[in-house]
Amino acid sequence: MLSKAGLILLFSLFALSSAAEVQDDPVFHLSHSNFSNITAGKDFVILFFSPWCIHCFIFKPTWLNFSREVHGTIGVGDVDW
Repeated sequence: MLSKAGLILLFSLFALSSAAEVQDDPVFHLSHSNFSNITAGKDFVILFFSPWCIHCFIFKPTWLNFSREVHGTIGVGDVDW
């Protein structure tokens, strides 16, 4: 089990890596307000995640690589739920 300091460090690294990847991030960040407009009539793969989830954190690099590989052929989005 991670200590409080370890969790804070982990979340800080996640926040910093998220900010750094925004520039070349082909993932559509979907919300209630933009979901229908972005996905209507298109093929999409959508990841539902929680930012505090360690499994989601570990999976994020794989998700970004997948989104870069299929960019332009299918939409890739995520929903923070």
